[in-house]
Amino acid sequence: MDHLLLVLLLLWSSALTFSSGLQAEGSHTSTGARCDTTAKADIVLLVDGSGSIGNLEFEIFKSFISSIVRNLHIGPDRVQIGLVQYSFRPQTEWHLNTYQTTYSLLGATSSLRQITGGTMTGMALNFTLQNNFQPDVGMRADSQKIVVLLTDGESQDDTRLPSQKLKDAGIEIYAIGVRGAKESELKSIASEPTEIHTYSVTDFSFLPAIVDNLTINLCDNSKILEPVRLDAVVISRLVVLPLLFIAAICFIHKATRGQKPDPQENVELDYYNLGVCRAEGGPAEEEGAQAGE
Repeated sequence: MDHLLLVLLLLWSSALTFSSGLQAEGSHTSTGARCDTTAKADIVLLVDGSGSIGNLEFEIFKSFISSIVRNLHIGPDRVQIGLVQYSFRPQTEWHLNTYQTTYSLLGATSSLRQITGGTMTGMALNFTLQNNFQPDVGMRADSQKIVVLLTDGESQDDTRLPSQKLKDAGIEIYAIGVRGAKESELKSIASEPTEIHTYSVTDFSFLPAIVDNLTINLCDNSKILEPVRLDAVVISRLVVLPLLFIAAICFIHKATRGQKPDPQENVELDYYNLGVCRAEGGPAEEEGAQAGE
């Protein structure tokens, strides 16, 4: 039974290694809520810059945006972030392909200036679809496309039709409302399920509390399009583990037949007839030879 215990121990050890290897391959978050997904995502931040937002409150908006940027893996082959600010009229602050590093995005966010005015969210949603989700400004065909709306109040125009057009184009919408934002309107703008696409806080000071949760949702969303990568190590595990399992079955089969394995016996796997064990120099081979005579 020593052979059997040895093989089972090897099988158990290999299974643990295989499992930990796959977990490492499939991990998407590191410490905290940082998202290290290798999937591509094109994210446009749609930021309310209306006059109802004070200077300090707009700085909190900027700090919130910076936290999101730090938590995502920014790059031309990973996550790209564009930004549109709106009030009575929307304006592109930067396109998806304008800034390709975390450092440059943080610098652009720090330099963002509030435009003030009204709250034409519907017009801004239309503008984003027509001007920011376009191949010539960085949108990639194989990326997950996401809009993150930040607003502090109820829209002064219709938002249902513009938001539906974005959804029909395959663009996911997260709606974040502060203070005077109407929750029912946020839910009508956001994608389904609204429970994970809608955030409503009563004050700007509460925005930092939702950063981690939003990061996780954005990361999980992006994983949908992440390709499964099977490198040489994973493939070898996929091959070795089943073979070790078959070898263990062979030993168990011998044990259940009441055969005592010979320590000198060389038991090996017949690769041409998987699941069949051959023993060279042991009693089983000798008996077979005698039967043949």
